[in-house]
Amino acid sequence: MVVVLTVIQNKKENDILALALKQKSMKVISSEPNFANYVRSLQYKPDIIIMEMPAAYMDHMYFIRLLRKNKKTRKIPIISYGNTGDEGFMRELYLNGINKYYVRPLRFSVILHDFEVFLKSKFTTATVDQAEVVKKREQDFLFILDKEKLATEKIEVMVQYVGKLMAFPFTISKILSITKDMKSGAFELSRAIKADSAITTTILKVSNSVLFASRDRKISDIKEAIVRLGFNETKNIALSMSVMKMFSPEEKSMGYSRIDFWYHSLACGVIAEKIAKVTGQKYPEEAFVAGLLHDFGILLLDEFFSEIFEQIIGKTTENGTPFLQTAQELMGINQNDLVESLFAKWNIPSHIIFGIKNNLNFLVLDEHAEKPAREMAIITGLAQILAKTYNIGRECDQFVHAIPDDLLMQLKLPYGIQETFFDDVYHNINIYTRFLNLEEKKFPEEGPMTGENGEHATTLGVVDLSKRVFEPHLRYLKSQGYKLVTVQAPAELDALERSPDVLVVNTSSETPMDQIKPFFKVAKRGQGEVSDPAKIKNIPVVLFCDENTECSKIESDTNIKVLPKRIDLRNIDSFINRFVVPQAAPLSEKRPDAVQMG
Repeated sequence: MVVVLTVIQNKKENDILALALKQKSMKVISSEPNFANYVRSLQYKPDIIIMEMPAAYMDHMYFIRLLRKNKKTRKIPIISYGNTGDEGFMRELYLNGINKYYVRPLRFSVILHDFEVFLKSKFTTATVDQAEVVKKREQDFLFILDKEKLATEKIEVMVQYVGKLMAFPFTISKILSITKDMKSGAFELSRAIKADSAITTTILKVSNSVLFASRDRKISDIKEAIVRLGFNETKNIALSMSVMKMFSPEEKSMGYSRIDFWYHSLACGVIAEKIAKVTGQKYPEEAFVAGLLHDFGILLLDEFFSEIFEQIIGKTTENGTPFLQTAQELMGINQNDLVESLFAKWNIPSHIIFGIKNNLNFLVLDEHAEKPAREMAIITGLAQILAKTYNIGRECDQFVHAIPDDLLMQLKLPYGIQETFFDDVYHNINIYTRFLNLEEKKFPEEGPMTGENGEHATTLGVVDLSKRVFEPHLRYLKSQGYKLVTVQAPAELDALERSPDVLVVNTSSETPMDQIKPFFKVAKRGQGEVSDPAKIKNIPVVLFCDENTECSKIESDTNIKVLPKRIDLRNIDSFINRFVVPQAAPLSEKRPDAVQMG
């Protein structure tokens, strides 16, 4: 592959040139003339560099001199262009190492021809080779999307792609083995971390920051950092950093943010470990690993199969279906099938693999699965639901479902998830983000439905007829910034100074219909004097029902919307806003004199 490093400030010129180069199967890396990108030049070893020379060009000259002084980059052709054709300026350019200079206006056909001259045979060979690679890739992707092909064959093709370009970090493997060795301590952990110099440097740097450092004592050894930060905390930080290093930081696919994804994955790891500790798991640190890696398959799709990934994410958004279900429908396999096969090759413990594979169907697990595997799936599955419910980060959908009370009892959470549970979760996430180069956030974040100046924009009357100890969709409403008013009976609404904008009625399979229906016809207060009963408006109702119940068979109308509890949480806001935000009137109704355009 031919790699071109561009140092161009003019966006239009950069875009035109990048498009032309990509059409010739070249890899284009955009850069700036600073020391960080000089190091980047060493790492990527571009075959040719093209640089715009602005009026203030001293940084660019210095950048060129740096490249020409290093034996790894001194022979790379550098093409440049700018506004001036001054002889003294051009002489300075050539003395510093520029191979070719163009004066605007540019003729891109000439530049591309000179590219071929500079690169000679390497250009044509690389183009042919790359064309063959592109063709093979397209054929493989069509194979993956072919519903007639065997799932095992598709997984094999995908694992081969990943295996050629990615190896499982030694640091993760070593830390996993330390987790299960009760005799291991700070010495063994420090040895594992020292194998990765970048991780070691970051941990030492942040450990000596104002947040963690002692007033007069600076540490220089990773073992001391472990003592300062804590054994378990250091282990989790190193694991998280190792996973993040496996993937590029760039956003590859539309509709998907890797930054939001890292917050979500980190939250799942922290929550899973906390649940594991509450339930008395022997190795709660393994739950952190399962939570952190529970969506590893999504990362793989984005990194290596972006064309397929964008199709899945587009269908997920368009159809309002879970990402995993959409992937299954498009490919005949899903991201967790890929992870199951890949992690087995990487010797990840089988119960962690099972937990990741089954985290989205933890309520219907194979009864023959071993207890540690079942528990890992339940803990990981609950963790990802809680991360979505509390709006920590974001992945490809926000589907949740109800959590049975008996499961929470089994997990020693008989009163559900209390707010105090998340105080520690938020604290740990913000500690880890300092090491992971993620922006520290204030948790819980202010909900998007909060109005200006922090006031609540919309009031919801919440009628909970279910009495389950934890309902994700109800907790989600609070996280969004709605003002929630608890209502027990229709008569209580008459005592309120102002009616809620919407009633949210939550039911269960045991809720009788005669308890539900009275909330359908509660008059909205504040309508003024309305003499005609037919014109009195009732408070609109969003009704949550369990599947296959009498309640779920109620037909939605202009004033009632029936929703399942297995739902993408983002859709709840949409349905509430349909009642709250007035529909725009037709143009002819707004303006009697409006002209109809046809």
